[in-house]
Amino acid sequence: MRIFTVLLFVFIAQTELQSQSICENNFAGGIYPCDGYDLFFYFPLEEIGGGEKGNDCCGWTHEPSGREFAVFCRSNGTAFVEITNPLQPLYLSELPTETEESIWRDVKVVGDYALIVSEADEHGMQVFDLNGLTSIDPDVINTPIVMEASAHYSGFGSCHNIAVNEDSQDAFAVGAYKWLDNLNSV
Repeated sequence: MRIFTVLLFVFIAQTELQSQSICENNFAGGIYPCDGYDLFFYFPLEEIGGGEKGNDCCGWTHEPSGREFAVFCRSNGTAFVEITNPLQPLYLSELPTETEESIWRDVKVVGDYALIVSEADEHGMQVFDLNGLTSIDPDVINTPIVMEASAHYSGFGSCHNIAVNEDSQDAFAVGAYKWLDNLNSV
């Protein structure tokens, strides 16, 4: 439940809010609808890599260490924010878009991998091994670090969404066009 509480920070409109706001009477900070979730921190979009818009987010926990991360889609790529300490999140890394900016990008986490699609022409699917985030030591390395995709699937051009069957860990491209071959080849 903690990841969902912290993830709210990336969906809030720009504000000066930089500290915890408790959800009271269904509002955090008095103006943000919260439905029982506290707002722990807020990053303006320009502080997590910019882009014109942001639109999707999910979380991942590195089981051996317990470190927690938010994976946030922007129009120009994907930001990775460590949220292990929800009151002091850290923008660690980014993965640039595969082709061009698009106001629509979607991400799902399957095991230790982020699967990222976009409505940008010929974007396909970026596959990112999230374990690479745990090698970043912000006390030693200047963050954010620009990362590369671990793999890229180009069997379709653009894609609106990606759905995942959690039991089988199969991924399904939703709203893809220019379908070229089988998604299972990644």
